Amino acid sequence: MLATLEYVDWVAINDAADAVSAIERIRPSIYIKGQDYQNPQGDITGKIALEREAVEAHGGRIHFSDEVTFSSSELINRHVNVFEPHIREHLDTLRQNGGLDELCGLIESVANYRVLIVGDAIIDEYLPIVDAVDDTIDRLEEEILDTPDTRLMRHIMLAKRNALRIRRATVPQREIMLRLSRGEFPKFIRPETALYYRDIFDHLMRIEYLIESVRDLADGALNTYLSVVSNRLNQIMKVLTAAAAIFLPMTLIAGIYGMNFPSRGVWPPYESDWGFAAVVGAMIVIAAALLAYFRFRDWI
Repeated sequence: MLATLEYVDWVAINDAADAVSAIERIRPSIYIKGQDYQNPQGDITGKIALEREAVEAHGGRIHFSDEVTFSSSELINRHVNVFEPHIREHLDTLRQNGGLDELCGLIESVANYRVLIVGDAIIDEYLPIVDAVDDTIDRLEEEILDTPDTRLMRHIMLAKRNALRIRRATVPQREIMLRLSRGEFPKFIRPETALYYRDIFDHLMRIEYLIESVRDLADGALNTYLSVVSNRLNQIMKVLTAAAAIFLPMTLIAGIYGMNFPSRGVWPPYESDWGFAAVVGAMIVIAAALLAYFRFRDWI
């Protein structure tokens, strides 16, 4: 696009972050910059001083033009649709009405609040994360009471680990904000802004209390899981023990009656028609009696 302009002889692409390397290779006699770069203090790039030194080192001179300049940023903004139509329209309106100068002035007025603005924005992002971990633990507690399994234990440990990670991220920031709120850096923080850093410090303390609460809830959920699993195991062992106790006398009767003794002296007699039925009936009666006793004592 630059090459299509009538007063451009050739175009070179510079991959470096600044123009110093290109100046040292080309060694221009005259290096032209826009009027915006004439004041080094107003140079937003901070590179004009280095470019001047590079030009003058090879016998050239730098010239600041008062005419219309076409910087790469201006050409892109003017001829390439890098913004959505409604955003471009809004920017054009601001430029025509002088709103950009007002916006820049507003940004300059809060220059001393940059740490505060960034810090407050970061802190605000912690609360939804802590709330999400808290909701996850509440949901896991409900699932533990319904269907406890090993999957829930892994999720509980993951939630506890996430809470620990948040705490590791907030504790260093808390110490920094505490020092800023105390006015330990008067060259960087004005006394009237220390109050706002104190507010961020209070938010960090609140977040830390919430994190500790979440960790306690995670520990409680883990203990609940272990208690529920242990209770289910006790219930299973109770049923198995009752079944073993019921079958124990039946096994004893079957073992004694099934010994290979002579039929004489054995009751009921082996040769009788009713002996087998009598033994089986006795086993059933004993099992029913034990089952009724266990139910009466509420053991099963």
